[in-house]
Amino acid sequence: MNIKSSEIGSKMKKIISKKYPKLALKKLWQDGRFSQAISLLENFIKDCSSKTYEKAYCDLGYSYDHNQEITEKKRYEIAKSWYRKAIAINKKSICGHQGLGMLLWYQAKALRVGESELKKELLKKSFLAIKSAYKFSNRDPEILPLMANIKFSQGSINTARGYLKSAVKKLKDPFGVYVNGAFRFSEIGMSGSAKEFAIKALELAPRHWDLKKSVVQEYVKKLENIAKK
Repeated sequence: MNIKSSEIGSKMKKIISKKYPKLALKKLWQDGRFSQAISLLENFIKDCSSKTYEKAYCDLGYSYDHNQEITEKKRYEIAKSWYRKAIAINKKSICGHQGLGMLLWYQAKALRVGESELKKELLKKSFLAIKSAYKFSNRDPEILPLMANIKFSQGSINTARGYLKSAVKKLKDPFGVYVNGAFRFSEIGMSGSAKEFAIKALELAPRHWDLKKSVVQEYVKKLENIAKK
């Protein structure tokens, strides 16, 4: 069968110009419809330009990671495979390294006490992945709290505090950093440091009422309890 060159050109133009379903994907995530998000992304990958694969792979990793319709072990393994595909396409993939790092951290936190060696190994790999994301993002301060979280899990409290303090100095709005610090210090029984971060977070909370009021209100209740201790 002979195919005209004009037909090929038209088809390629349609594929290349296909827009990334960013808004539809965001809506599905907000509604908790991760299976539909996965279908949307898989269909997009079938007929899109290869230049968009990295983003799609990262978003597939995220969608599988949060899909409660499959077992935790299975969704973690599938999610990791997609993040690694993103990194295979682009060794400097920020979303690939960051997604993989956070997933490994979640896995480490879920392990039982008797699995300490595996936990250490996962946390080590997790930190290396997040550190790579930080490096390739030209040291984006938004990533510093993620590095702090892993250091908290590793028991390196002073290093974690250093990352949080650095993020506070570099970010225009460090509300999330203060919230994170308050919760993390509270979890390990460091009430003084938890209170310090909670008070700072409460001072900034009013700025965020219009953003996600219900979420901020929930944070405020917890922060107020921490600040009272």
